[in-house]
Amino acid sequence: MVNSVYWIYSPPLVGLGGLVVAALLYGSVNTSPAGNERMRELSDVVRRGGMVFLMKECRGAAVLAAGVFCLLAWQTGAAAGVAFLAGVGCSMLARFIGMDAVGRTHSRAVEAGRSMGPATAFRLAFRGGSVVGLGALSLTVIGLGGVFSVFHAPTTVRHLAAFALGAASVALLARTAGGIFAQVADSIPSVLRNVEPSVPEDARHPAVVAASIGQDLAGVGVGADVMGSCAFAIAASVTIAAASGATAESQRVAAMAYPLVLLASGLLGAVVGVFVVSGLRGRAPATARRGASLVSAAVFSVGAYGAAHMLGLPLRSLLCAALGLGAAILIELASDRSSGSRPSHRVAEASHAGPAANLVAGLAVGMEGCGLPALVIAGAMLGAHHLYGLYGIGLAALGMLANSAVSAGTASAAAIAANAATIARVSRLGPDVLEMMEALRLRGRRSSAAARGLATLGAAMAALTVFAAFGAATNLKAMELGHPAAAAGLLIGGVIPFLVGALALKAVGLSVYEMLTPARREIREAKGLVEGVSGAVPDASLSAAARSSLRHTVIPGLIALLAPLIVGFLLGAEALGGLLVGSTVTGFLLASFLVNAGNTWSRAKERIEMGAVGGRWSDSHSAATVGAAAGDLLAGAAAPAIGVAVQFMAILCLVIAPSLPPPG
Repeated sequence: MVNSVYWIYSPPLVGLGGLVVAALLYGSVNTSPAGNERMRELSDVVRRGGMVFLMKECRGAAVLAAGVFCLLAWQTGAAAGVAFLAGVGCSMLARFIGMDAVGRTHSRAVEAGRSMGPATAFRLAFRGGSVVGLGALSLTVIGLGGVFSVFHAPTTVRHLAAFALGAASVALLARTAGGIFAQVADSIPSVLRNVEPSVPEDARHPAVVAASIGQDLAGVGVGADVMGSCAFAIAASVTIAAASGATAESQRVAAMAYPLVLLASGLLGAVVGVFVVSGLRGRAPATARRGASLVSAAVFSVGAYGAAHMLGLPLRSLLCAALGLGAAILIELASDRSSGSRPSHRVAEASHAGPAANLVAGLAVGMEGCGLPALVIAGAMLGAHHLYGLYGIGLAALGMLANSAVSAGTASAAAIAANAATIARVSRLGPDVLEMMEALRLRGRRSSAAARGLATLGAAMAALTVFAAFGAATNLKAMELGHPAAAAGLLIGGVIPFLVGALALKAVGLSVYEMLTPARREIREAKGLVEGVSGAVPDASLSAAARSSLRHTVIPGLIALLAPLIVGFLLGAEALGGLLVGSTVTGFLLASFLVNAGNTWSRAKERIEMGAVGGRWSDSHSAATVGAAAGDLLAGAAAPAIGVAVQFMAILCLVIAPSLPPPG
């Protein structure tokens, strides 16, 4: 057994290595040819617009961080407040790095496809997207490892939870406001076609720029999910380890260090997986993603075994992580199937009978898709608990998140592919290039759908780990089903995901009209736009959409912030435990349902556009368009807002748990 103190310092070093690899990938993308002037111009406008949104988001994060910092400093001490600010800073830095990398890859992916074919374009897009995943996970490992290195006593759990709360705060803003903005931007082109019919579809008008920025925000937002999920899975696992009955201090420190080493092993696996994808020439995006995931899982398993052996932990610790990893692979396959060819064909066939039949069939597929993942997660939890108690559940959650960096990279690569198709169309590169980039966009979207579904369910497993950690922090061993406070907490927690989802959907409708007026004014003021000679300057419309998106995040954010505080301090630990259980179970099942249904509606529309069930412009296509529009709103705005709100509440429950009065 190697002294576990040495292992405390290894994760930050691995994180620094991951940042170096991300920088090398960024450099390789940035040195690739960026195409002609028209391509570069649109790509730069999109990148700058994304950075403007992040600056506004950063100001919102600063306001939220100031309030939460004061609360933490008052309740738990200044050190926890500093750890919280570190979490906010690392998460925002990861977003800026990712947005810049993605924005610089758009036109380069088009040029790579035009000059060297679709396989080269995909590899370049995946390198740009991998900067998002590797950057987010590397900064998470550095931040958590740094906090643990400074405070590696059992009291460090508060500081780790505070860091996780900081990361979750940024994720709350990023996924809620970013999801609203993305769906607003996605809706604007169809609205503008009705009110400004003289503007050609391949013109560089504000709607095109906004839609491209929305794609980037959705892709980079998965990186924020990765940081939040991994951070609070670590915080929960270390909390359980610190409360364990280990007789020797060295054993306790080893058990506390092992989750961090697992996360570092996942980062190493992601690095190897990225290079494997770069070597898979001519492979489809879905095949390359699965290859990267399998290679990453193999490297993670080797690292987990070596760390357990060196730290003197029993073999069952490795088996718990392997259970989580196996659950993730099964869920990924189930996600591919739930929105795959057979379900989407069923929904497409239902489109014969009109929009109502299409919607009903998609809802049924979404509900069905929740069954197998829930059973797999339940089985992994029970198996891990049987092997290693509550600590085993935490290790299983980390095993399930082992491929999270690959998932974030895949989602960001899909955003790059989508914007590359837009640039090819607006730059009028010809039908061959446009067809190639459109095919890459469709394949990337399918891979991204599975990656986002896996990220959602990985976050669910991490949130379930908080149950055990919350019990350890509050000495709440079990909840009586008939306890009125616990029942009230269950009901309150169960309804919050529905409220947050409803607010996100309402925000999209309200924000569309706030963006529409300045967008029409910019179109009228742009000379040569209709002729395709120049493009509109979309500063006012983008600012209006960004302000509206962030403003509509305030109420969901306040619900996620105040509900645990009010329930916990007024009704006690039993009620807060009920809220935690109710919000997690309801929230992640609802988010999974929305993602499954949305993905299936989109796939059904794509099948019809490729010639099935009447083909494009048929009545079936019109019905499927209605379903796909509804699915984009549900999967792109409501589901992310629900997921991050539940994450934020879960980690906030863990942070305030030591300050609650003991359960009666």
